[in-house]
Formats: sequence, structure tokens, C-alpha cells
Amino acid sequence: MMYLHYGALPERRCDGVAHPLPTMIRLTISVSLLLVVAVTSCSQRDLEGAEPVTDFGDRRRLVGFVDHVFMGRVVGIVGARHTDPPDVRKPDDPGEPLTAVNVTENIKGSLPGRVTVIGPRLEPGKEYVFSTNPHPEGPWQIVVSRYGFVPVGDERQRAELAEEFRRAYEEEIPYNPSTP
Repeated sequence: MMYLHYGALPERRCDGVAHPLPTMIRLTISVSLLLVVAVTSCSQRDLEGAEPVTDFGDRRRLVGFVDHVFMGRVVGIVGARHTDPPDVRKPDDPGEPLTAVNVTENIKGSLPGRVTVIGPRLEPGKEYVFSTNPHPEGPWQIVVSRYGFVPVGDERQRAELAEEFRRAYEEEIPYNPSTP
């Protein structure tokens, strides 16, 4: 015999013993949802080694994916951004470094004289070509993948990189999720 309960799946009875089927189904659904949330809420550090969404080695695709490409000189680390709440954060977790950068030349987009980027640890005083997107939760720029910061050497290399990224901007391939 089956009994219907308001808002629940019917319990099955066999020889007068109630089976916990509705409870098991609810538990299974709850655990599945928790696993989905846990897997999809990982930080950028957790994604190291993951496959990129497109071929960022092709600078036209890289420039097409980002809002800003600029040359900048690293001032230094000004803090860290933690993705985990303090009560679950590991004590030795340094977080993602927040690095102050003086913008020396905008190639794509228009950033002010100084920005803060989230990305790898960068050498203070060194100049890089940055490819970034704005962070949705703060006034930071996110360095995109390992291709999003290219060290600049001497003046000749600086001129070559600037020209290469300007050309990539002119020929950019906008990101399309259906064609990585």
C-alpha cells in the first residue's frame, strides 16, 4: 500500500515496513548539488594546468578575449585576494597577489596611470605587456592565463612587442565559446 505525503514522494511499504526512499532521494540530490557547487567554485589557482578556453598562444585570439592590453612597469605587491572565507582558509595560503602596475602604454582599451592586477608574482621594476579583463568584484584587472604577461627586455624588444600586439589588435579574433 502507498501513502502520499504533502510535498514528498510516496513512501513504499512492504510488509508494513516503511522504506526511506524519499529521504534517500532528497539526500542524493542534496549531495549532488553540493558536489556541483564545490567543483564549479574553484579559484584561479585551482585552474592552473587546466585547458584554456581558446588558443591564447595566438595573440589575435588573446587580444580578442581581453578588454585591455597594455605595457606596464611593476611597482610591487600591495596585498592579496583570498577566494576562501577566513574560517576555511588554510593558514599558509598566500592568496592571489594584488600587484600595483604603472601603465606605460595602452594598446587596447584605456586604463589610468596605475592599476592593480591579479595574477602571478611579478618582478618589481620589470616591464611587461599585460592582457587583462576587469574583475567583476573589485577594481582589479585579471591577468589572463600564462600568456597574459610577457616580459619586456630592452628598447628594441619593447618596440617589437608593442608592434606585435598592435597588429594582433588590428587583426583580433573575438572570442566565440562555440569555436575555441
